[in-house]
Amino acid sequence: EGMYVSKGQTVFSIQNVDRTWAILNIFASDLWHIQPGDAVGLYTDADPAHIIKGHVDFIPPYRSQDEKTTAIRIYLDHLPSNWKINTLIHGQIAINGQNKGVYVPLSAVNRLGMRSVVWLQDKDHPDVFRAREVKTGIETGNSIQIIAGIQPGDKIVENAAYMVDSDSFIQ
Repeated sequence: EGMYVSKGQTVFSIQNVDRTWAILNIFASDLWHIQPGDAVGLYTDADPAHIIKGHVDFIPPYRSQDEKTTAIRIYLDHLPSNWKINTLIHGQIAINGQNKGVYVPLSAVNRLGMRSVVWLQDKDHPDVFRAREVKTGIETGNSIQIIAGIQPGDKIVENAAYMVDSDSFIQ
């Protein structure tokens, strides 16, 4: 109201929202695990059970040193009816080739320079724990991947720092 419209002036434009994209901020330390094509499950806080599937399509080839996160892009073929543009979403990314091994709490691993050990419960004597050297993989949040040294079902100490009473076992 109160405005003039000139000939040829755009009053409003109609956008096609059939093909949209989601932007996820990934911590720089976790970015090296992610590749284009990795599967992504997207959901909102309002309906976490309703997961939209997508794939990582674009990872910027550069980032600034002071940035803690990098925005990656996931293209969506259709926008769910209850999602609007600029809806806050969360994503879970399935990392290809990183599913072998066992994930344990980060505190369960003692790092000894070039080696890492966990404290494994003895199967014959449940009150006895022994240090076992392990090979570690990726570290995500509060978990670390154990590639070799333990098997699923082995019982380890959750906080390895409490098991060290002297440096005698480090030889």
